[in-house]
Amino acid sequence: MNSPSQIVHAVAGCQMMPTCCAVDSGPLCYVCGGAVSRGVPVREWMTDSYVDQTRVAVPLSQFVCESCVFVMSRISPVPGRPPGKCNGCDGTGKVTSVAKKGKTRTCQIGDPCPKCEGSGNAEFGGNFRNYTAMFDELGYVNASKGEKQLIRDFLSREHSSAWFCGVADSGQKHVLPYTPINPPGRAGNVLFDEALVCVPDDTSLIDTMCDLLTDGATKEELERGDYRPATWQRLGADRIRAFERERGRCRGNWFTLALWLAQRDESAVSDRLESEKQQAEEKKQRERKQATKPRAANGNRARRNNGDDPGRVHEVTQGASAAQLLDGAAPKQDAQRSTAKRDSGRMDHDGSAKAADGRTGQLGLFGDQ
Repeated sequence: MNSPSQIVHAVAGCQMMPTCCAVDSGPLCYVCGGAVSRGVPVREWMTDSYVDQTRVAVPLSQFVCESCVFVMSRISPVPGRPPGKCNGCDGTGKVTSVAKKGKTRTCQIGDPCPKCEGSGNAEFGGNFRNYTAMFDELGYVNASKGEKQLIRDFLSREHSSAWFCGVADSGQKHVLPYTPINPPGRAGNVLFDEALVCVPDDTSLIDTMCDLLTDGATKEELERGDYRPATWQRLGADRIRAFERERGRCRGNWFTLALWLAQRDESAVSDRLESEKQQAEEKKQRERKQATKPRAANGNRARRNNGDDPGRVHEVTQGASAAQLLDGAAPKQDAQRSTAKRDSGRMDHDGSAKAADGRTGQLGLFGDQ
């Protein structure tokens, strides 16, 4: 069976690479493990910047197949990804801006563009490191990081033929040459940059994560299992605990890939944020109304008390019993007793009322008569 590199090379038209030549002995490819009919010796192909020696399929092989040379070349065209507009002429073929560096630095605006030679297209398009590669009975398809729905659809469907999927995340690593091929079915092994992920037959975890993200959770919270108070309020404690109970044990390579693929529904998020904004405004209005009610009540009570301060503690009449105070009825004071008490303390009182009893008043010291 052909390797993923050889399958994609055939889709691209089996473009011949100038550094490759025919190989008679038919060895296996150093990188992908496929049969080599045309290739290049490893010692001529490998550069000092190559760091994937631990990922190669046949470490003892002496050749790299032409297909791997093709998909690992920066300038090889990616099927379905043509070059964009030339940034020197904005696709017009004429210089529109003069850069300080580069081919247009000596040009004037309106001159033929030296970067694209008047074609209006960039010299190179994207490279295979930037795209997720997928293949099954429906053929080859690739997807950028902004097209995750294509990857979700591919992984969630049943494959009636051999299939493979190499997911590119960083855009700095070669994925396609090291991607494994799976037998027919839904479950299989997927390469996620450098991590080998076993995708289960049931991929509903992705949909569950999409719903949680749409309803207010963040990817960081789902990844750690640590949720903010606002998220507990939005999702509800029962829903979060159910997710952790059923899905939390799945944290690992598959959980990480599912979370990478999950995306929130932006339209539903917009509606939710608008609804939360309206609820917050209604809550503020209710709080304002409640804040004005105590002031009105205090004013009414003050008017009922004939203008008395509602917070004033009134003086309790001396001599009142506890039962009388509780009943609200204070006893009437004896006018004479009250007068006597007041008179007894005056400075000019002669104390004649107490003179009859010698034991009253201040006693003399020892020895006094």
